[in-house]
Amino acid sequence: MVIKVDRSPITREWTAESVTGTKTANQAIYVESKESIGFSVGINITAMVLGDDTAKFLYLYPGKSLSLIMDNNIRGLITTILSTEFGSRYLENCRSEKKEISEITFQKTSEHFKEMGITITNLGIVGGLSYVDETIQLAINDNFVSEMNIIEQENKNKSQRKINTRNVEIAKAEAKAAIEFQKAEDARVAQVRLEIEKMKAQANLNMSERWSGSLPSNILPSGSNLLLGLGTQK
Repeated sequence: MVIKVDRSPITREWTAESVTGTKTANQAIYVESKESIGFSVGINITAMVLGDDTAKFLYLYPGKSLSLIMDNNIRGLITTILSTEFGSRYLENCRSEKKEISEITFQKTSEHFKEMGITITNLGIVGGLSYVDETIQLAINDNFVSEMNIIEQENKNKSQRKINTRNVEIAKAEAKAAIEFQKAEDARVAQVRLEIEKMKAQANLNMSERWSGSLPSNILPSGSNLLLGLGTQK
């Protein structure tokens, strides 16, 4: 007796949206976080039976199609794994560790059903977390907006601090330049004064060298209104 096995790859997309899933019905998988916050996730999966595994597949699943097994057995294991992984994490970690959870689900599902003659070629979480309580999503959105506002304000503060720092540096540079200029000015004044003193000293030296030691002969007597022989004596 010859038994034919359909080894064509079968793909399923279990989502809540009718326009994205394999079926129009809500097929998303519902789980809870560690705080018991309920939400759903979408799953995309592809599986097939390899030629070397047909005998094992027929032995374990006689008379069943791969499509039926995916919608029941495989989906059931995936739900169990997701419930365990999400249920051990707080909501914030559920959101940030989706990639890790998706990889764990793929690995465990693949290993389990490989022993059953089924090869899982693709498995991943699609879309975001859809919360059962819509107010949670609204709160998350509001919190996200608040965080963005805070980040925006922090960026503005950083920019202003940079501007303030630059202005302070400019002011310090200008003050330093002013001090150096004043020092230079003081040095120039001191130099001029020194030159004047040198000129005075040189003039005094020249006068002392020309003086013979005797008084001038035209010194006016006391009470005279003549100045060095200039003017008319009364």
